[in-house]
Amino acid sequence: MRYLLRILALSLLCVQTHAGIPGLDGGHIKLRGVGSAYPDDSVFRDVVGDSAYDQGADLRLKFSAASDRFSIATDYQLIGQFGDSLDFPRQFQGLFLSPPPVPNDDRRWWDLTDQISENNSRVVVQRLDRLYVDYTGDKAVVRFGRQAVSWGNGLIYNPMDFLNPFDPAAVDTEYKVGDDMLYGQYLLDRGDDWQFVSVRRRDEDGDVSSQVSSTALKFHGFGLEWEYDLLLAEHFDEFIVGAGGLVNVGESVVRGDIVLTDAEDGWETSLVANWSYSWVWGGRNVSGVVEYFFNGFGLRESDYTPEKIREDTDLVERIARGEPGGGLEHGARYRCAGRWRAGGSGARALALGGRPRGAARSCCRRPVPLSPARDGKGDRVLRGRLRFAVRPAHGRRLLDSGLT
Repeated sequence: MRYLLRILALSLLCVQTHAGIPGLDGGHIKLRGVGSAYPDDSVFRDVVGDSAYDQGADLRLKFSAASDRFSIATDYQLIGQFGDSLDFPRQFQGLFLSPPPVPNDDRRWWDLTDQISENNSRVVVQRLDRLYVDYTGDKAVVRFGRQAVSWGNGLIYNPMDFLNPFDPAAVDTEYKVGDDMLYGQYLLDRGDDWQFVSVRRRDEDGDVSSQVSSTALKFHGFGLEWEYDLLLAEHFDEFIVGAGGLVNVGESVVRGDIVLTDAEDGWETSLVANWSYSWVWGGRNVSGVVEYFFNGFGLRESDYTPEKIREDTDLVERIARGEPGGGLEHGARYRCAGRWRAGGSGARALALGGRPRGAARSCCRRPVPLSPARDGKGDRVLRGRLRFAVRPAHGRRLLDSGLT
């Protein structure tokens, strides 16, 4: 608890003094409490019983400086996690069911994380989640360093967003965890653009290797009433091709992507399709989303025991990398669910001012006034899902690519 109080004290100090800190471009302070209940057949009952309670604190300070067409940005994070579930990775060693409680840089190119304290019920780290330099020209952007990129048209699940995906267990999805990469974007005269990404990573031995790195090229084009994407990539030594787009249907928007991967056992296909509509309800702007996701790497039977899942090497590798969908959904079944969110991620947040760097942005992308809710966590595993999500659209989402 004393570590939580220290983070709070430092956060309050930053709120009071942020105007006088050179280069400080805003930030946030977030507090989160999570309660989890486990059914009778859950393996977690053996560790914590029928429920678990966790608390977290996250201080993010954003620094930036610019000169002419060049700029540099750094995001500092101080993260504390406290509670029952922090002991899961130790208790379930060798299983992929327990993601790390806080981000680490074990497989990233640069190690920018410093562990301050850790035991079975507490972990406190400080880290740099963004550290990049970029050049912005009239038609081009080049950015090098730790950053985040979002591709694809999925609003809940996103199979094209494999280069730098959200942790599937993440509760707060305002910011992606940054990866070390080179990003480039070139705008054509007619409004289309080319985008290039190269992500460098380390293997299990700590060596930088092309077998665990990613390189991708994407073309984003415009038609009369629609937009489309064409993708070529090499990701963890696998060849990937993809295509997607969006079109207006009346006052709604229909989007979708299809991704084909040359995996170890042959070609696999994943796809997503969604429909979204925005309206005013009670004086507030609201958007509704229905989405279907099909994961070609999901199990084709209903046996989801750890032993059965471990037999599927392609599936296990993708779950361990945190790739979209968690890997367990396959398209024969679907589910419909609904929810209302008052905004945010369930975490209490205090903004320090400045512009948001967590929102997707780009030099040449048109904003779309839709901000659908992201994946709800804690649902039972299904082989396919059809979901309905609704929330106030309290921000703009830049479609497709986004430098964050």
